[in-house]
Amino acid sequence: MNILIFTALRRELTPLRRYLATVYDNRHDLSVKFVKIPIGNECSRFNFSKFFSEERVDVCINAGTAGALTSDLRPMDVFFPLVLKEKEPGDIVIAVPPELKLKLPQNWKTGALYTSAKPITSSTERNNIVRQYNALAVDMEAGHVARACQIEKTPIFILKVISDTADETTKHKFIENLDIAVEKLCRHLKYLIDGLSDMKGLSL
Repeated sequence: MNILIFTALRRELTPLRRYLATVYDNRHDLSVKFVKIPIGNECSRFNFSKFFSEERVDVCINAGTAGALTSDLRPMDVFFPLVLKEKEPGDIVIAVPPELKLKLPQNWKTGALYTSAKPITSSTERNNIVRQYNALAVDMEAGHVARACQIEKTPIFILKVISDTADETTKHKFIENLDIAVEKLCRHLKYLIDGLSDMKGLSL
């Protein structure tokens, strides 16, 4: 199986790649590769199709951090969104196929993730997104990745660790929590990959 993981920050990508290399480098039946993508609006102009054209990709994962929009999520929670929301052009539903032998850990939270073009750094912005989109968390790239995967008819899964609360404290909290959040993301991403590697005939 060939898994392609999209991450937006070097401080996410480097620890994830290092950790997973120690786990999967000797697996001949599993290939895990990483691609760094831009953040925000730049991500919408990224040439995703290039990576799909160069080799066979069975499943994609967007792994990274996100900000909590409601009290249902707190920093360091693991979030596995099942619906992606954007300003336009509509919702994306992440379907977990029944043939996928993946039992979500009880401590993983699920719900809607909103993809924003810019960081959310005020309570007013945060509350407006919750009111308009009914999302639990916000990031800046998942929607773009998912739409690219839809075009390529490639399954996509999103895994985020909450780093901040998308308000006036965002910049400080994000910097303070990033490394700890990514350390936790490493372990939980392995769980997701292990589940994916047990799949049979996964398709959209």
